[in-house]
Amino acid sequence: MTQLEIVIGKTVDDKYYFRVRIDNGRLLLTSREYQHYDKCMNEIYGIQQYNTFEMVEEFDKYNGHKYTLIGSWGRMVGESPFYAYQYEMKNDMALLKKFIVKADILDNSTTVRFFRPVRIK
Repeated sequence: MTQLEIVIGKTVDDKYYFRVRIDNGRLLLTSREYQHYDKCMNEIYGIQQYNTFEMVEEFDKYNGHKYTLIGSWGRMVGESPFYAYQYEMKNDMALLKKFIVKADILDNSTTVRFFRPVRIK
């Protein structure tokens, strides 16, 4: 049985985010950042309860295929990693749509594990 997990994390600048992973640990979606923990949790519950969200497919000739999840409230929730093949992306989109309702939520926000890349100007 396929199982998804939603892992909540915290950035070094005290913003919250979540990642959706499939049971083998493969990443399906990374959310945008939230200023408050409650906003992050509300977004998770929103996509679980109202799974009428939209997934917009994109193609970048240098990086490949990816999708963006737009919540039923019209705001961007998160983005997928890039895929080399469109059929892999479509398969992950179908898994996300089907199993997000039953996903387990793991809260790892007490430990900072995600570091932003340094941008050199």
